[in-house]
Amino acid sequence: MPTPIMRTQDLYTNAAMQGAVAPIASVGTASLWVEGRPVIQITDQLLPVPDQALPTGKTVYHNGLPLVGQLDPTLNSGQMILGALTTFIS
Repeated sequence: MPTPIMRTQDLYTNAAMQGAVAPIASVGTASLWVEGRPVIQITDQLLPVPDQALPTGKTVYHNGLPLVGQLDPTLNSGQMILGALTTFIS
């Protein structure tokens, strides 16, 4: 099922946040932007609480790396919460 693509400043959570959510403060990819913000790739470090998205078998790649979608899991038992509602990936 297609999910919204994740960009910098979209929301995520992980176990260290104890239920709180935070905007992704990451550089993202400089060559692909959606709604004026860089998209997040699988290798991007998620901040302010350090984390990284896990591979989920997405079929949309940019520069040879999978893009991250809403509800994708993170390395530290977290999840992407809210992405761009105008651009979907599967």
